[in-house]
Amino acid sequence: MATGEANCKRCGCRLARGDVQQMAVFYRTEETALVAAQYVCPRCGATEWQRYDGEPFGAEAPAVTATERQVSVAAPCDHPITFDEYLDFILALIELSPADMRALHESV
Repeated sequence: MATGEANCKRCGCRLARGDVQQMAVFYRTEETALVAAQYVCPRCGATEWQRYDGEPFGAEAPAVTATERQVSVAAPCDHPITFDEYLDFILALIELSPADMRALHESV
C-alpha cells in the first residue's frame, strides 16, 4: 500500500491504510524482497492478502552467507528446493480461495 493504489480483490473497493490488518516482509536470497499486506475490505468484509515489491518499502535482504543459502533436503535430488521457491509456494497457498482449499483437501 506504499503507493496508495490498492483495491479489494473481491469487490474492487478502494482500500486505505486503515484497512490493513497486518504486513509481512519475505526476504529472498536472490531476488528482491516481497511485502504482503492483509486487509479487511470496508465494503464487502473480505479478508485478503496482496503482494507488493519490497523495494518501495525499503525491504532489503540481510547479508546471507553461502552456507545459510543451502537448504537441506532429506532425499537426494538434482535440484534442492531453494528458499525463494519455498516462499513462492507459501505465497501461492495464501492466495488460494476457500473453494480451492476444499478442492485441494478433497483430492488428497
